[in-house]
Amino acid sequence: TSTRENYLKMSETLNDMMSANVVIIHPGSLYLRIGKGSDTSPTKIVHAIARRRKPEGVARQDPLLIPQAKLDTVSWNTLDDARLQVFQALSKVIKRDGTKREPPSSARVLELNSTIQPEKIESSENLDEARDFDEVIVGDDVMSIPSSLPYNIHFPFRRGDLNLHSGVGGSLSSILVDLQEIWSRSIEKYLGIQTVDLRHYKAVLVIPALYRRSTIKHYLSLLLLNMGFAGCFVVQDHVAATFGAGLAAACVVDIGDQKTSISCVEDGISQPNSRIHLGYGGSDISQLLYFLSKQTGFTYKSCDSASISDGLILHKIKEDQCNMNLDEASLVRHLFKVEKFGKSPLRYSLYLGDEAIVAPLGLFQTDLLEVTGKKSVSVMGKDPGDSEDPHDHLYLRETSRKYTKTGDIQNDDPDFDDNDLETVGPDIGSEIVPIDQAIFRSIDMCISDDMKRKMFGSILIVGGGFRFAGGAQYLQARLAQLLGPNNPPTVEVMIDPKDGDSDLTVWRGAAVMASMESAQELWIKPREWAKHGQKILRERAPFPWA
Repeated sequence: TSTRENYLKMSETLNDMMSANVVIIHPGSLYLRIGKGSDTSPTKIVHAIARRRKPEGVARQDPLLIPQAKLDTVSWNTLDDARLQVFQALSKVIKRDGTKREPPSSARVLELNSTIQPEKIESSENLDEARDFDEVIVGDDVMSIPSSLPYNIHFPFRRGDLNLHSGVGGSLSSILVDLQEIWSRSIEKYLGIQTVDLRHYKAVLVIPALYRRSTIKHYLSLLLLNMGFAGCFVVQDHVAATFGAGLAAACVVDIGDQKTSISCVEDGISQPNSRIHLGYGGSDISQLLYFLSKQTGFTYKSCDSASISDGLILHKIKEDQCNMNLDEASLVRHLFKVEKFGKSPLRYSLYLGDEAIVAPLGLFQTDLLEVTGKKSVSVMGKDPGDSEDPHDHLYLRETSRKYTKTGDIQNDDPDFDDNDLETVGPDIGSEIVPIDQAIFRSIDMCISDDMKRKMFGSILIVGGGFRFAGGAQYLQARLAQLLGPNNPPTVEVMIDPKDGDSDLTVWRGAAVMASMESAQELWIKPREWAKHGQKILRERAPFPWA
């Protein structure tokens, strides 16, 4: 027995040592989560970079929040009608104890907010504009740069994908350089690993379920050839989520800051035809809350939701005050501090009534999301192919045409049918759909009724965009309603599995996968990548690459 115990101890120690030499990188639109595989949880930092602008340089500052849209009359009316409808519906809700909800009226909230004046407070920190700021600043430190200083601020991701644009810093090469700066500096600062020592470490990169092959290729070159990791593999966020939650099968709903993605995962495979990517998330809720609160006298009148510092204030108000507990109907008072360079810091009070519930309901009443403009929706589509991949299906089809006896090329090759090669997701159209309907459509793409039943009984919410009290129960009730009363499958919505934080489920799952024995055959080494390129992903990716 003692030999067996010693063997188990040695095995555990070996696993811990291996995990300690792995860096898990989970990048998002707002936050980057990084940590060693042996850490219990990652460090979460703002996924941004600031570069000092040259005197003649072009200014560019990406906002923290998705910007409010400039609405035409039709959009404004749609938004305002939706707002009034939701407030009205909420006022008629019957609570669990059978009594009627009596929320504070908008007029009452407006009256309270109109009497409030900000108060001057002592500055807690020395906000010194003369302080030396580096040429390049990454992570949370970007938040503390005075707006008067000449810095360009870039968020490399937008809506869960690369933030490509025609402005300064918007090219693919610029974004890859920014990612390298943010990741390597953060690894050095928070994990204590110098860039020269990365050759002793391996990296696991979390990628979206709806990924672009060409982008993954650039990430691998970045990690293996530029940053110099000893090995690397990529894992889909939805698959990692099931490992983080300890589930064999689940419909994973990842609600992030700027996007929501859904797919059904079974035994470590995300079913391609169930994948949906919706262009809305927590950032849209923050802007919606600001819009609603302006109707009831938002007290910080000079708030600019496009600025980084004010965007952060709105983000915090949403996180602290928004909920989906329809039994609540109380007035809440929120205190927040505004600090501007060269001015005394001010403390504001803000009263909120049902605005705090209506804002997150935007995920179910998508007309409210007009506040941030038209939204995109995408599903797993046709693979465009890759000219650099000799095993790419399009290349194979083009080069496998049969020659007839006379030497004519036969183009009609029955072995290569376009439709065999693509997996197309749910037929959602281009119209954005509420989150409950999107989940329903994703599960509906599962092949068997048994699998559909399994998925409805295991809906896993991950990401930081749906951390509202009462949210899981509300979503569960909406889905049960969609299914109807006639012998429906049981619906269960899970958030914060294993007493963990839904925000970190994916990162933890990626760390679990990195420590598994079966993962040892997934690692791609720099030399292999330099020699074989994308071909090796086809062989080693822990999901079907083709």
